Amino acid sequence: MVMCDARFTGEAAVRYSSPPEVGSVHRCIVLVRESERERLPEFLKQLGWESLSTASRPFDPASLDEPSMEPFRQHYDAALKDGHSLVWYS
Repeated sequence: MVMCDARFTGEAAVRYSSPPEVGSVHRCIVLVRESERERLPEFLKQLGWESLSTASRPFDPASLDEPSMEPFRQHYDAALKDGHSLVWYS
């Protein structure tokens, strides 16, 4: 798990149902396979973001069993399937 502050560029290969404003800065959590951690800048660019700062954090998948973590379950599953998933805070 990587926490980062990132700027939304709007140049994304994915479509957002409610995209943030272009140029806005948000705190993000990126779930990324450890083996693909070095590709983080590439993943962010594909998703329409540029990193301003990053910090790795340990992640215990068992924490997803907690009811409060249910919203993150889909992002964890996506990271396992696709190699990465991003959560941004408005």
